[in-house]
Amino acid sequence: MADPRTTWWIWRKVQTRLVKWTLALLQGRRYTVRLEAQGTGYHDRQGCVIQANPQMFPEQPPEAQFRLTQGILAHEVGHALFTDGWPERPEQQALRWIVNATEDSRIERAISIYYPGVAPAIRLLGDLTYAGQASLGRLPPAEQALGCCLAWRWAHSRTDEAEMHDRLN
Repeated sequence: MADPRTTWWIWRKVQTRLVKWTLALLQGRRYTVRLEAQGTGYHDRQGCVIQANPQMFPEQPPEAQFRLTQGILAHEVGHALFTDGWPERPEQQALRWIVNATEDSRIERAISIYYPGVAPAIRLLGDLTYAGQASLGRLPPAEQALGCCLAWRWAHSRTDEAEMHDRLN
């Protein structure tokens, strides 16, 4: 018997439900929505693709994984609706990283205001992502600063500065 924690999302009814839900959030924008057990999620504006990994939190029960997948999809819809520009040149990698961290926070707030029903899924996604973050102190100094920007996106509403500082050690 297959483990429902790894197979819940392969059923056509479940995939159809998640895809239609995402397309409804997109308000008629023509996108391909994919569920793939790799990476986290992404939004490709040029290719009109939104992808989410329904197995990002395999230790969670299927009900939570479904809600978390909705959180990832809602996040990517937030990019589709609210992200206009992005640093593109390869030499701007650090800038792209920090823009992504701040933009992710902005679009999650925006999509949660625009569609209040997605806010709990976005919150759960942030809770588990922040809880699973490794110590930032193991990173090289330049990457620590970028890592702190990303971590603060979740930390600011979940903890205090002292706990955030402890993550650097």
